[in-house]
Amino acid sequence: MNENETEEIKKDETPKVDLGELGSFDLVNEDEINDVLDHLEGIIFKFKKCMFRISYVNKGKRTYTAVLLNENTEQKN
Repeated sequence: MNENETEEIKKDETPKVDLGELGSFDLVNEDEINDVLDHLEGIIFKFKKCMFRISYVNKGKRTYTAVLLNENTEQKN
């Protein structure tokens, strides 16, 4: 290999955040956050046994509101 053909191989040094049993994830930049928020409204997701639908996204505060879809109104004794 000629000197001009060699490239330094960089290790992935992206900072990660550990979310426990959910795993470790790369930190994201501003553009990636905005891209997610642009496509978030209407998404349905599951957390444990609960199903939620994202009903409102506030991009300025980077928050969203989700509505619980499978609420059980019966209570066990």
